[in-house]
Amino acid sequence: MDPRIDSFRSALDKRELTGFQIQMIAVALGLAVMDGFDVQIIGYVAPILSDLWHIDAKSFGLIFGAGLLGLALGPIAFSPLADKIGCRPVLIGCTILYAVGTLATTTVHSWSMLLGLRFLTGLGLGGVLPCTIAVVSDYAPTRARNLILAISSSGFAIGGSLGGFVAAATIARFGWQTVFWIGGIVPLLILPVLLIWFPESLSRLLSDPRKRPRLEKIAARLVPGWAVPEAGPLKEERKDRFPVVMLFSKGLAVPTLLIWSIFLCSLLLLYFFVNWIPTVVHALGQPLQASNNAAAVFQLAGLLGGFFFNHLADRTGRPEWALASSFAGATICCFFFGSAAGTSLPIIVASVAVTGFCVVGALGVCISFAGTYYPSSIRATGIGWGIGIGRLGSIAGPILGGILLTLNLSSEALFAVFAIPALVAVICSACLRRSAEQGGPRNDYPHDTAIGAQAINDARG
Repeated sequence: MDPRIDSFRSALDKRELTGFQIQMIAVALGLAVMDGFDVQIIGYVAPILSDLWHIDAKSFGLIFGAGLLGLALGPIAFSPLADKIGCRPVLIGCTILYAVGTLATTTVHSWSMLLGLRFLTGLGLGGVLPCTIAVVSDYAPTRARNLILAISSSGFAIGGSLGGFVAAATIARFGWQTVFWIGGIVPLLILPVLLIWFPESLSRLLSDPRKRPRLEKIAARLVPGWAVPEAGPLKEERKDRFPVVMLFSKGLAVPTLLIWSIFLCSLLLLYFFVNWIPTVVHALGQPLQASNNAAAVFQLAGLLGGFFFNHLADRTGRPEWALASSFAGATICCFFFGSAAGTSLPIIVASVAVTGFCVVGALGVCISFAGTYYPSSIRATGIGWGIGIGRLGSIAGPILGGILLTLNLSSEALFAVFAIPALVAVICSACLRRSAEQGGPRNDYPHDTAIGAQAINDARG
């Protein structure tokens, strides 16, 4: 770790949470809410547009896929750029891109036009989360860093749920365009806050002499009395190397591949449950309304799970343990969920809640772990590429679930199959160790120290 960042974090950890940090978390949370809202709203208007344009509802599968593809490519494309030029300008650009794309959707009159706009909107949406998590991670105190990151990213699930209520309340009365007007205007209302107030990543402020006044203002609010150092390149930073290459320097290559594997397994598992819980529960004899409510319980319990496991990571100082524990719980749930799904409704709801607590909670720990593992100069890339690779799992999960359903497997066998990626994630989590960036005592982690030292030496070239 660069000694200037180490000094800043040491000073930060001695102080209580400030209003500046709370406001920053609130902005990140608001962006995540609108992120989740914009991703989900196309599903609520698809049946209406299908009737309006007289096309088969199945044709919207490609439109859903275009949005998911944009969400996968967005973090892969924009997060390295954020580490090169700064998180703040990339965050502003991505917010404008998805807000304008969402507003433009109100004017669509053809399937092909909607397809292109959903892809562009997905690109913008995909670039937002890595930037906000990277910045919040820089300014969050170590003692509550994982929980703060979990809160900042939890808005995605909140926004997805909120979209359903907004759609139900507005579409019938004001038309299908209403949800897109809301989804585009609200981010533009947040935009002035990003332009005027939202901070740049710490690594960028420390390495750019022109940004010293901004760093002094932030330091005065967060760590009064801290001596603002002279600007200069970070020790782990190399201007001539692409940030993605830095993820594969000798000390970080194996951890990066493990983190990517965990994201892939996590999102494969999550999107299988999200897409197929209502269908499977309904097929087992439960009313459709109860099946949809089960899906809502799954998401709500998952939010609590993310807070719990990230709080566990902060309390124990062992984020890798919290990561492994969440996936171990998900593995057990996969084995028992199929059996519970065929019983009474109270048992189904309880099993859905426990499963969501572990499965969705595990993704929350993944994001926080990546958000604290990498050096500040490549943190957005580490988060963004992990999420981007994981999005491939979000596409594969529902498809694999559909294939397995055509084989007429029992519910026990169906859900047991998805215990495999959960178990793989447990193994990968067990192979990870804390990095120097995650803090804590280092004496019992000589391997981590070697990794951190090697990574910095590699970056120095």
